[in-house]
Amino acid sequence: MESPVKSIVAGINHSLELEFKESISMDELRNLLSGHIHQLINNNFNKLVSILYRIDVSEVKLRQLLHDNPAEDAGKIIADLIIDRQ
Repeated sequence: MESPVKSIVAGINHSLELEFKESISMDELRNLLSGHIHQLINNNFNKLVSILYRIDVSEVKLRQLLHDNPAEDAGKIIADLIIDRQ
């Protein structure tokens, strides 16, 4: 039986065209994904928006979370939403 984390990593790798190792922990996945999101925020925001749309991350939910948690790391908030969608 495939572990939930392995399945989530496989889905994220496919959806975001990444190559994260499927043997990582959920915390490692969140940190790696957050770093990738920061890179997209800084260098290719349109691609990030496209990815979020393609994997159906709720724009309303994202805006609300960012608004309600201004001191939180936006990359980690977005990473959590992506992980939840997988």
